[in-house]
Amino acid sequence: MQTAPRGAADRGTKDVEVVAERRTRVRRGPRPITIIIAVIIALLSLGAMFAVISGVWPPRNEFESVPPTPVSTYVNGLTVEKIGAPRQDGEQIIVTVRVTNNVKVPPGAQGTPTPNAPTHVPEPATVRNGTVKVFFYDKPAGDSSRAIVGSAVGNVIDLKPGESKEVQIVAIGVGEYCEGCFEAFPDTIWTDKDIVNSTATPAP
Repeated sequence: MQTAPRGAADRGTKDVEVVAERRTRVRRGPRPITIIIAVIIALLSLGAMFAVISGVWPPRNEFESVPPTPVSTYVNGLTVEKIGAPRQDGEQIIVTVRVTNNVKVPPGAQGTPTPNAPTHVPEPATVRNGTVKVFFYDKPAGDSSRAIVGSAVGNVIDLKPGESKEVQIVAIGVGEYCEGCFEAFPDTIWTDKDIVNSTATPAP
């Protein structure tokens, strides 16, 4: 019977040890740094999910629930009163408001005045064109986290002093708003007392 040379046997033993060591390395668990990174990523994901669900993130604009300032100086004389609740018609939401003209404007008050012109006393004016904005909110007034979820603009034309008109304002693409959570505001006016020139023309 023949036996393998001693050197060959030693080499075979070493080869077996090398393979066993490689297998041991392969079977080792992940590195500690890998585990730490995975834990951090999981915590960040859970934190972001909780922030979105709880409403903490994304942050709300602190000015979202505040209507913009009217752009016309004497627009507050245009009184806007809500009539009933909004009416749904397909994708449209229709709001009815009553607009009353209590506007008093000094002649030539809006537009580019004449230099050295005398100061005039405000007097009743016919509103040639006035705009009314409606804002829809997701929460009732008084809730510090409420935000605007939709808006619309309507027009009132040729409204004489002291007269009122009902105007229907149509909104599209409004988000989920709570019942009664909408406001209507006068925004701009153009009257028969305003100066008409190349730099200030009435809205169509």
